[in-house]
Amino acid sequence: MINFVLSNDSFDDIYLDMLNQFPADELKTFDHFNKLFKTNLYNVFRCFNNDIEVGYVICFIDEEFILVDYLAVYKKYQSMGYGEKILRTLFNNNSIKQAVLFEVEKIDNDDINTIRRQEFYKKLGCINSGINYLFPSYNNPISMDLLYYPLLEKKPNKNYILNFVKKFFDIIHFDVKEKDVIYSKIS
Repeated sequence: MINFVLSNDSFDDIYLDMLNQFPADELKTFDHFNKLFKTNLYNVFRCFNNDIEVGYVICFIDEEFILVDYLAVYKKYQSMGYGEKILRTLFNNNSIKQAVLFEVEKIDNDDINTIRRQEFYKKLGCINSGINYLFPSYNNPISMDLLYYPLLEKKPNKNYILNFVKKFFDIIHFDVKEKDVIYSKIS
């Protein structure tokens, strides 16, 4: 069983890990994260298996949806099933929400990691939303797949998902100058 511990006030070591595990164009600055943690909608959770910290998940959470902005298992615990255990715990603890959303790189046949990530989410039961999604990075928007895991038995309404995307764009990507233009291209 994985336990989540809210850790918005002690994030330094997690950020150092993020610098090694995530592409630079998908990573926010340390100060940006700290501003987001003050919103009470954006949180970092340390994930423990018994007393061992195995990874973390950073989420934007509102009344209906959860966006998993970052999920990582520490390198020494990778390939041991902890990513799946972390997400199963997240799903089980939030069964009253509509869905959990994930921004996932599109498959690039020249990059085996993109194939592995897509297969990981598919194996968990995640479904492609069918939304033409753009991630608003600091440089240029990145075309990604917006996947969801339905927590209720039905597929969330596309308009609900798009409204949630607008909400998290406004809060999470407050400093991206073209965020409204990027959002207008999502359909």
